[in-house]
Amino acid sequence: MARRKPGEISDVQFARMSEREVWKLLTGPAGALEVSWPGSDDERIDMETHVKWTFGLRLALQIKAHSWLRGPESRRILVISFDEKVDRVHSHPLFWYLFGYFPMKRLAFESPLFLVESERFHRCADPRIVGDTIKFQFQASMKPDSHDQWLDCRVEPLQLAGRVMAILQQAQARQGLLAVPPPPIAPGSLVIGLERAA
Repeated sequence: MARRKPGEISDVQFARMSEREVWKLLTGPAGALEVSWPGSDDERIDMETHVKWTFGLRLALQIKAHSWLRGPESRRILVISFDEKVDRVHSHPLFWYLFGYFPMKRLAFESPLFLVESERFHRCADPRIVGDTIKFQFQASMKPDSHDQWLDCRVEPLQLAGRVMAILQQAQARQGLLAVPPPPIAPGSLVIGLERAA
């Protein structure tokens, strides 16, 4: 749980604020991604995103943010721990975790964010099974010169949309799908679809 003083925003409010910030980063200036929120929390997904005009594939994100870091200024560490029921832990190439430091004084993510594929996270984030629960701990250095195990997962906040776009485009290519751009049509009309690559 994030360490906030009594009277400050609740954990639920904090989560919503951090999710809205991710939404802004994904749908920013390029406007190439669309974002939606699942109607239920059964699958532990906070949001889904897809490339506009390509509705066949969606990247599911679970967002974990903290408003504080561990350690002195010279060794700033982002540590996020959480539990999950064993039977609700699922890995998939289109299910990713996003971890970030979201200080209350700025209400924006500090660099870097960490975008981690679910299978890798479930395998490498110190998983410990206790009864029917599995405990995870994500621990990553925020220092620019760090070379920890999450180095290749680092992404600048303003580059998040580009990284997600690349993941989705790679998934499209693996399935042989190409986006069909919207043709020039009369106002009020819309044509959307997918076609198979040759």
